[in-house]
Amino acid sequence: MMISCELQEECLFFHNKIAVMPSTLSALKAKYCREGACSACARYIVHKKLGKECIPENLFPNQLEKVRELLGFM
Repeated sequence: MMISCELQEECLFFHNKIAVMPSTLSALKAKYCREGACSACARYIVHKKLGKECIPENLFPNQLEKVRELLGFM
């Protein structure tokens, strides 16, 4: 059984609302949205720490450096 992210229903990335190449989209979804690694997803982290309204629309799941900036870490 595959574990899915609890935020899939409302996630702009998961619902293809962020422009990205299909192969990249598929790979990122497999890693962050469907394989139980949602806690390592940049969008998930921002949602949990700062709230849904603070997630940048164009934030990709693998952009942890942007999460550090948003949270005030260098």
